[in-house]
Amino acid sequence: MLDDMLVELDVATLDVARRLDLSPPSGSGAGAVCSPTWAMPASSGEYVYVACNKSHELLEVRVEDWVITWRIPAPTAPYNIALTPDDEKIVVTQKGSAEVSVWRRSTGERIALIPSARKVTHGVVVSPDGRYAFVSVEGIGGERGAVDVIDLQDLRRVATADVGKQAGGIAFWRLLGKHQGYYGKLFVRRNYRCRLARSRQRRESGDEGSAPALRLQGSEVHDRLRPHEG
Repeated sequence: MLDDMLVELDVATLDVARRLDLSPPSGSGAGAVCSPTWAMPASSGEYVYVACNKSHELLEVRVEDWVITWRIPAPTAPYNIALTPDDEKIVVTQKGSAEVSVWRRSTGERIALIPSARKVTHGVVVSPDGRYAFVSVEGIGGERGAVDVIDLQDLRRVATADVGKQAGGIAFWRLLGKHQGYYGKLFVRRNYRCRLARSRQRRESGDEGSAPALRLQGSEVHDRLRPHEG
C-alpha cells in the first residue's frame, strides 16, 4: 500500500522472484499512485487481480509474462477482492463508497454495484459453491460491524447479520461432512465468528443446540439471517 509494487515470492526460498510497477501511465513514480491493497490470483493461476485503492482501478496481471493486461476504473477506493471458484466473477469491496462491485472476469465488464448495509466495506469471501459472497462491513462511530450476504446469481444483497464492531478480515473454512451438504464456519476478524450450515439430519431432528448466527445449506439462505428488504 505504501508503494505501487506487485511482488512475487519464491515459496521455497522466500526470495523475491519478480516485481511489477502498478503505477498508471501518468504516474510520476514518486510515492504510491495505485496504492494496491489486495492481490488475488485466479484459481487457474494464469492471472492475478489487484485493487488500486488510491487510483480507483482494478487491474488484471498475466502471470506468465508479468504484464498488466487490463486496467479498468472502479468505484471509490476498491479494497479487497474475491473470485468465484470458476473464475467467472470478481467481487470487489469498495471501501470509500460503501458498495460491492461484481465484474465479469472474461470481459472486465461491471455487472453489478450493490450498496452495503453500513459504511466502510472491508473484506469479502465467496462460498465454495460460488453462490454467495460474504462481505464484512466495519461501520462507523458506535455502530456494530456487519456481514452482508450477496447472492451472486441474483446480484443483490439478501441478508445482513450483526457482528462485533469494526468487522475486518473474513474467511470461510469448509469441512466435508458425512451428511448431505457441508458444514463450515465463517470467521470475521479474530474474535467474532458466524457459524454456517448444520447438517440436514440435525435440522430435521430439531436438535439445533446453540442457534448459529448464520446458516447456509447448499444454495439456500436460512432464517437466521435478517432479510434485506428491497
